[in-house]
Amino acid sequence: MVRPRATDDEPPFGESILGPTEQVGADAPRGRIGAWLDHALAGRPTPRHRRWPLLVVVAAIAAAAVVVSQQRPTTTPLLAVRLLSVHAYDGTGAPRLSVVLASPGPLWTDALAVVTVHGSSYSGGTASTPSGPSRQAWVAPRCGRLLEPATRAQDEELQVTVARPGSPAVEESVPAPGLRAAARAACWSSLAARSLSVHEVTTGPQDDGRWLGVRVGLASTAGVALHATAVDVADVDTIAPADRALVPAGGTAELTFRLPAADCASAVPYSIPLAIGPDAAPLVVVTVPMTEFQRSSVQAGRNAICARAPAPRVLLRSSRSGQTPWTSDAAARTIALELGVAVPDARGGTVQVGDMAATNDARPVLLGGQSELVSGRAVVTVLWSTYCTDRQVPSLVALRLDRAHGRRSWLAALPVEDLRRVRARACST
Repeated sequence: MVRPRATDDEPPFGESILGPTEQVGADAPRGRIGAWLDHALAGRPTPRHRRWPLLVVVAAIAAAAVVVSQQRPTTTPLLAVRLLSVHAYDGTGAPRLSVVLASPGPLWTDALAVVTVHGSSYSGGTASTPSGPSRQAWVAPRCGRLLEPATRAQDEELQVTVARPGSPAVEESVPAPGLRAAARAACWSSLAARSLSVHEVTTGPQDDGRWLGVRVGLASTAGVALHATAVDVADVDTIAPADRALVPAGGTAELTFRLPAADCASAVPYSIPLAIGPDAAPLVVVTVPMTEFQRSSVQAGRNAICARAPAPRVLLRSSRSGQTPWTSDAAARTIALELGVAVPDARGGTVQVGDMAATNDARPVLLGGQSELVSGRAVVTVLWSTYCTDRQVPSLVALRLDRAHGRRSWLAALPVEDLRRVRARACST
């Protein structure tokens, strides 16, 4: 059989297009496929019936590139929102958080754009219209989650959505450091304010009458235990630490709150301040109100201690009328009163005499002074601001005695009739 002669485009019959098998390797001739690729890469003409595989490969690569480019996510930072501040408000209702956010983007400052803020642990709220680059929004913490001790990453971030009419909404996750701490404090404060009450009060002297101990019975309706610490003079004086109590869920507990017994001039507080938290480290300070009957019990205990020391006596020694630089009113008078002060059972110390009242322009009626107490007596000069048209004269003055081992204060009676005569004499000139 006569074999047809191979053309330049075909290998001889029976030969591989790669060439002889014994020549396959690194140094082997490239063969027909290698030659075809050389033609394609070198841009040399390739026979027409051999071009279609190259076109198919190129088309497949192009299609794959289009698919990959469509699947690749495109992220455009339109907002770049950052948290400026967080403030907690509990009040008498549910706690709220005021968050102030800012963004340099034009969409953020667009007055037509509506901004909403929410989170996995915070119910949503609509932000205010932009004020420069910032907006304020109110969110309500979900206290059921935040009262738990577990820390979640979602508690420290907010989701911000910006929507403008006719445009797709843009959403961004904003880190919010400090948000969880503020929310937990607001939740614990609100819980304590709603659930704690004072159901019993008893009093008694402590430390030889230096302090008035107020034994407070607390009742709780909370579903969790509350650690309570009395906020009293222990925070400002070098005495024993403040008393603590664990108030069980739905139960009662007692602790002692201390008042300066010698401060006979001040009013009895209307509420008991307590530091509250889930453990011994308190998160917030709340005030638990007392009833009028409970306050009267505290006042009676203080009066019993104050009655042990006789009240000081204040006498008028002399007076002189002076200038009134604080007003051009012809009826105004400033009178210097030289007062003699006698403090029984006191040998030394510093006496300060002042006033708790003020005039219409917020000046004290009696501008106080101080003097050293010698053998229980001192002379103190105070300035009396008055008007000739006034009918009343001050009847009480605040007096405080500072000594090395403590401080006492009183409301001392003034010689009212003497003051009337002094003003009448000053107004006659």
